[in-house]
Amino acid sequence: MAGAAYSSRIELYTDCDGFEARVGLIRNYYQLKFLDFDVQSFSGCFRLDSAAMLLEFCRVNPDFHVVSCVAPGRYVNYYEPGDHVYFLADGDSDPSVVLNHLISPEWQLEYEDSICAARAELDKFRNHRKV
Repeated sequence: MAGAAYSSRIELYTDCDGFEARVGLIRNYYQLKFLDFDVQSFSGCFRLDSAAMLLEFCRVNPDFHVVSCVAPGRYVNYYEPGDHVYFLADGDSDPSVVLNHLISPEWQLEYEDSICAARAELDKFRNHRKV
């Protein structure tokens, strides 16, 4: 039986802040306006129709690169053609850096804590009426 190993490796981030700091994700509306972009979103994202403009900007300004949001919660540190959301970045352009915050162990704990807190408030309300 033959097998092959996938030789390329990724550096997976599950923390949004760490990923954004590493790749230098530019989400600031005013910073994008200063770079002379016609920004249509306060979150700094660009749609597919702006991809050619972003790629041309990055070609002329090699200190910048494109980050693609390819699925909910999943960002890759390169341009991925297709119907995705794109961001401009000015940090580390290593294409092996990836973010998927939905697989973070803290995410499930935070979700569970919020559900427990909501149920505790409902219990307080229900028990208050019995007194």
